[in-house]
Amino acid sequence: MLRGDLKEFPLLNLLQTLQGSKRDGSLYLEHPQVPACLSLRQGRLVGAEAGGLVGEHALELIAGMRAVPFRFDERPAPAAHNLAGDLAVQQRLAQQVEDWQALELLPREWDEVLRLKSRSGEVELSLDMARLVTLGDGQTVAAILLDAGMPPLQAARKLDRLLGLGVLEAHPQVPLVRHKLMILPLYGTPPGVAYVDEGLYPEWGPRVRTGVRLWLQVRQGPVLHFQVRPRPSLAGRVGLSDADLRRHRLGRGLEAEAWFEPV
Repeated sequence: MLRGDLKEFPLLNLLQTLQGSKRDGSLYLEHPQVPACLSLRQGRLVGAEAGGLVGEHALELIAGMRAVPFRFDERPAPAAHNLAGDLAVQQRLAQQVEDWQALELLPREWDEVLRLKSRSGEVELSLDMARLVTLGDGQTVAAILLDAGMPPLQAARKLDRLLGLGVLEAHPQVPLVRHKLMILPLYGTPPGVAYVDEGLYPEWGPRVRTGVRLWLQVRQGPVLHFQVRPRPSLAGRVGLSDADLRRHRLGRGLEAEAWFEPV
């Protein structure tokens, strides 16, 4: 069984290798949101399935996959064909791969959540794009591509356009990790800003394009939120201004539960 990742072995190169060896079998693409399969007979593509889509729409969706683990199971491909055109199938796939690569703003991993951007202004949208806005608010890119009711590449182009217009914005799905941090007064720092160790902040800041904020809770008290900045020599501690300590009735040495969330 052949295994690998499209990050190191791009799809078109992989298919050329399988075509050259005239293999029969199934190429499974283990995308976490959209599991997919390509069926080959004598190295030629004869069938495609992806996340419930079949045939041409499935092939079109597969063309957009990047950095996905794959495995090739060398067993006879199913008798039923859902792709027509023999060698022309590979040519269509090559064009689709190029079309996906031309999209500049759509997240390539498809696991980011799209949200309606606040204060996006007035933008005139077609009915299809307005429907995508409604469908897309709060959904992952993968879910929207599967449920858009139009060919995946067409939906992807429209989503890319909506991101460019500032109607939608993409938010990474960041797992919630809670930290136990001791409160430390930092005199002379601005209120509303919390400082964490420069070794902790990179776990979050570079991963979230829209920025992060820090949520803080002491015992069973109210949940407070702050802008967050990195600072050296704060391991295990969170630094707050004297004004915030007085305002929230916090003191040095109190243990707080802290976590980051995207802005």
